[in-house]
Amino acid sequence: MNVSIESLSHSFFNGTETQALSEITVNAQPGHFIAIIGPSGCGKSTLLRLMANLIEPTNGEILIDGISPKKAVEQGKIAWMSQSPALLPWLSVEKNLELALDFSKRYKTTTLGVSETLQMVGLTSAAQQYPFTLSGGMQQRLSLARVLIQQAQIWLMDEPFAALDELTREKLTSDLWEIWKALKPSVFWVTHNIYEAIKMADRILVFSSQPGKIVGDFDINLTFPRQEENSQFQFYLSSIRQVLQTNQRMS
Repeated sequence: MNVSIESLSHSFFNGTETQALSEITVNAQPGHFIAIIGPSGCGKSTLLRLMANLIEPTNGEILIDGISPKKAVEQGKIAWMSQSPALLPWLSVEKNLELALDFSKRYKTTTLGVSETLQMVGLTSAAQQYPFTLSGGMQQRLSLARVLIQQAQIWLMDEPFAALDELTREKLTSDLWEIWKALKPSVFWVTHNIYEAIKMADRILVFSSQPGKIVGDFDINLTFPRQEENSQFQFYLSSIRQVLQTNQRMS
């Protein structure tokens, strides 16, 4: 699914104007895994919120296969995942997922079932448990299951594993990559972790300090699995760091 973002800018108004994004232009082909990195407050999450039709842009345009984000959401083309799993505590794991499935069926026919989806994320044995009994990693697995069961073509992922411990985060990012490789949705992944971005993405967008502008655009041409000690991995790492550091000195 093609994503076209043209001259996108956005400001927040609270007595005074705060410009979050400035002149963002991106064209993304179907099935790409795009990581977005940059300093805190640079508008990375704002971009995803604009793509998800959670807020309206001040200027510019977003088209998803030629239609607006509003229509794309209405047609079930977009799924969202953030740091907070936002689970319903009075429903079991299975019932939380059934609710997401019922919601998706309002817009389109889906072929994934609850049991199959729970198996994909490793939660089959926890189907009857309630969210408060789950670890943080298991809660995010359930949040990922909600994304999967929607069978959306675009996944907007706002640092979904950032609050987890390092080992859990590494395991979940690895599992996510395997799922992405099998299903090939278009993924827009916000992260602060450059290593994670290089390991996961086939394209990395680097944002400047606020207002966020694209100051780096890297195609990551590395075979999987990607090893940090690889010389090309280190080249990407140093190049992205240099862009971030240069921007920091200039801001």
